Formats: sequence, structure tokens, C-alpha cells
Amino acid sequence: MNNLLNNEKMLEKKREYTSSILTEDDRLSEVNKTEVMQFVNNKSLIKSINTQLAAINQEIYNHDIIDRLDLLLNSIRICACHHFKGSRTYAFGSRITGLANKHSDVDLYIEIANSFCGELSNDPYAQNDLIRYVEKLFRSQKYEYSQIRSITTARVPIIKFFHVPTGFYCDLSFRSGLSIYNTRLVKLYLSLDERVYWVVCAVVKCWALDNYIKEQCMFNSYALAWLVLFYLMAIKVVPPLLLLREHADHSNSFRSDVIFIEGWNCTFCTVEKAKQIWRVPAISRWNLLFGFLKFYSDSNKLNRIVLCPVIGTSILKDNMYKVPMMNPDILGFDPQNNGLPIDWCIKLKNSFRVEGLALQDPLDLLNNLTKRTKPDKLQIFSYSCNLSLEVMKNKRRKLNAI
Repeated sequence: MNNLLNNEKMLEKKREYTSSILTEDDRLSEVNKTEVMQFVNNKSLIKSINTQLAAINQEIYNHDIIDRLDLLLNSIRICACHHFKGSRTYAFGSRITGLANKHSDVDLYIEIANSFCGELSNDPYAQNDLIRYVEKLFRSQKYEYSQIRSITTARVPIIKFFHVPTGFYCDLSFRSGLSIYNTRLVKLYLSLDERVYWVVCAVVKCWALDNYIKEQCMFNSYALAWLVLFYLMAIKVVPPLLLLREHADHSNSFRSDVIFIEGWNCTFCTVEKAKQIWRVPAISRWNLLFGFLKFYSDSNKLNRIVLCPVIGTSILKDNMYKVPMMNPDILGFDPQNNGLPIDWCIKLKNSFRVEGLALQDPLDLLNNLTKRTKPDKLQIFSYSCNLSLEVMKNKRRKLNAI
């Protein structure tokens, strides 16, 4: 294994790419023997991933887990309604998308005074006041809540706590319902086909953990899921968000799918409609995983582009900031909700004309989901993809020959 990592010329020759020397500070992870043995045979790799999926499904459909989630939500709702009349409590994140394991936190959002569409999003002081108020409430109920900690300096202020009766660790926020729709959108894509769900789980819950990608490249699970979904859009396995938006219900009835949150267009069709308008092509799970690794193996190319799930393709970083002026409809910029195009050009330039990996949030178009993945981290990510590609290409090679 060390020979594989150290023999740079051999890697360049076999993979037909130019590698760069990584310093010790990069902490590039080695593919350990267990990983190699899993990659050596595609059946064993798929079996390993399926074992992980079985554990995830057990967490999702376990009646005890479902009952505990209901107990948690009822506890928060009772507390919130008593102090915030008319409030509503929502769960979002991996517990809802189907990507949770037994260690996953529960993400919660409380809507205060009809603020779902973002009335509080531009008022961090109000959010922090709410966080501090709820912190006092929780501290007064020590048999219900413990390990309470407020984080008011984050992009979205939250309160972290442990719910004693259910044993869940939780993050609670008040910003807006944008995270709810992010979750619904991810869940829609994962529901299109079991192979889509499989390859997202394979990357987020298996490959990324085995290769320390989340730790080294500073991805979270949400960003990793969108990296996989964008790749699937690029190869026409799943539709871009724009197509789901075109087929949404735009009527004025109560069934309308149209909604704007924090000024962003969060409109998309139902999963039933999505399945009617799109058929996932016949590509094996193994080839989808292989394709993901190959897609992200070129760090030089990735450093020059912005990945845009709205349209399912990439835009050069040098051209990204021009979109609101030249073609605002392409990404869904709405002057009525998003303001003057020139203002968004400046904001886009600040968000995406930077070195490193750039993945645009499909709903919040100014949010670079991978902004912490600078060039050195991007190099590690692509290098890890290449290592795994090499092993998959040579899956029949004996371990001691590597």
C-alpha cells in the first residue's frame, strides 16, 4: 500500500494525470487494507455498502426510533406553543432524508409568528434572542433537557441540547423554513430510484468516512449528498432542479407548489410528478460509484468551475458573476424577490470567484456549500478519488501485488 502511495510516477502513468506532492500537513489518508479488500471485488464492496444501508434502514423504520422522534417533537411543540403562540415545529436533515445512522443528531426548526418564509432570516439579533430565551427554558427543565449550549456566531444561530427522555442530541434553530425545503428536495431525489439512494449512501456513509473525506476536506453530509446528486445530473441520471420547477403546480390553488423562502425560489414538483416526467436510465450501482470517483478526480478542472444543481451543469467561475445581468432566468434569479441584478453580481463574485471547490446550493444561490474546501483540500479530495479509482480498475489484483 505504501508503494502505491509513494510511487508517484507509477500513478501518473497508470491514471494518465499529473499529481502534485502533498505535504505531511495535508494528512492524506491511506487506503487501508480493509478498504482495498472491499474494493478488490465489486460484490464485496456492494455487500459492505448494503450492510451499511441495512443499518440506516433499520434506524429509519425502527418503531422505537419513530416513537422516540414523535416524543421529541411533541416535547418541543408543547414547550414552544406554551411560550410562542401559534408556533410550529419541524424536523429536517438526515433523519428525514433517510441518510441517518444511530449516531445522527436531530435537526429542528421552530416557526415563530408565521416566519417560515424568512421574516427572521435577516435579523440575527432576533434569532439570538430567541435562542437565549429557549436556553433559559430548557435549563429550567433539567429532567427533559441537558447539555445545553447556544451557538450564536454561526451562519444560522442554533441551540444544541440532549433530550433526556429520548436520548437524542438535537440542534434547534429559528431562521426560516429554507432547511425544510432543502431536506424535501434531497428526499425527492433519493426517492426517484433505489440506485440513486444507494450511490448517495455509498459516498456519504461509506467511502467518505473510510477515506476521512469529511474530516480532511471539511465537507458535511449535506454538501457530499449534493456533490453526488450534481454528478448524477451531469450524466443525466436525475433531472436538474429547473426541470422539477417547470413541472410544479403554478396555480393559485391550495395545491400550488410555488413558494419563496428568504427571497429564494423553493418551488419544485412532487415526487410523484417527478417520477412521471423522468426515468432513471439503466446504469449499475457499481458503474455509478465508479463514475462519481472519475467525475471528481481532476482537481484542476474543478478549481475553475462552479457546480450548479439548478441547471445540472457547471459554469466557469469567471462567468458566474455575470449571470444575473446576462441571463437571470438560467439560475432562477427573480428581480421581484432578489433585488437589483447588479447587487447579485457582486454577491456572486464574492461567493464563487474563489480558489477551491465551488458547489452552489440549489435553493440559496449565494451559498457555496464547499467554501471551506480550499485548493489543498480539493487536491486531497481528488487524489482520494484517484486512489479509489485505481483500486476499482484493478479489483482483481492481489493485495500483496499492490
